[in-house]
Amino acid sequence: MARILILGNHPVERQGMAVVLEMAGHSCAEADTLHSATQQLRQVGQAGQLGNPRFDLVLSDARIGAAGTGLIRKLLVDACNDIRILVLKQAGDPLDASSDSGNSGESGGKQELTVTTSPLHWLSSQFSSVSRPDALVVLLPEQDSLGMLESLPRTAGMLNKLAVLYHSQAKFAAAEKLYRQALEAAAAEVADQADQADQSGRGEVASILNNLAGLYTDQKRYSDAEPLYLQSLSLVEAKYGPVHPKVTKRLMLLSYLYRAQGKGAEVEAISRRLIG
Repeated sequence: MARILILGNHPVERQGMAVVLEMAGHSCAEADTLHSATQQLRQVGQAGQLGNPRFDLVLSDARIGAAGTGLIRKLLVDACNDIRILVLKQAGDPLDASSDSGNSGESGGKQELTVTTSPLHWLSSQFSSVSRPDALVVLLPEQDSLGMLESLPRTAGMLNKLAVLYHSQAKFAAAEKLYRQALEAAAAEVADQADQADQSGRGEVASILNNLAGLYTDQKRYSDAEPLYLQSLSLVEAKYGPVHPKVTKRLMLLSYLYRAQGKGAEVEAISRRLIG
């Protein structure tokens, strides 16, 4: 199985991901900063020359501190030029402009989507593409092992990330269960914030709704997806305003859904708004 470095901002989420991946037989290490991650990659790379195992994969949040996807990728590839990197992002969030352009100079790399609307992106540090099954390294235990998750800390962020991984492998029933559990946890967090200035939980609810809508879209369950996309759009518009990139991304996903349903009038209305 694989040796995986989990790079993330939140310790509970990192530890939960490690437990699940180790259930599938993988060996995991954790890092909470890019400095720590690059140090571990360099140290293990040097040790690998003596026969010790190197990392097969880095599983990273889409932002680490102030660093976005492009900088994360660059620093990790500089530390280990043949490392595979999986970046978890929210389906309704745009990638950094710096990482949108495919091949990027000396470090190479090619960015691909796993499925049409999946929130998981993998970035290869090599010039040639890495196949999706190879890049994912059979990451996850089977669905019937999910009962073991009951003993884990059940934060919305961790459940959402696990759902994204199951979603990317087309394990739809497991992904749906995890997305719905993430929604419940996020709603509880929003309720806890009701009397506080911090309303970040609403953004997380919007992201999970968008991811779940994407799951239904991938299954052609369009009537189930539409109200979730609309609810997610309403939340981000209220939080960020009508012209934010998160709003634009959700409008584009909604347009894709309407096009798949043959709803030409709705597609045209969204197009007018996007160019207006």
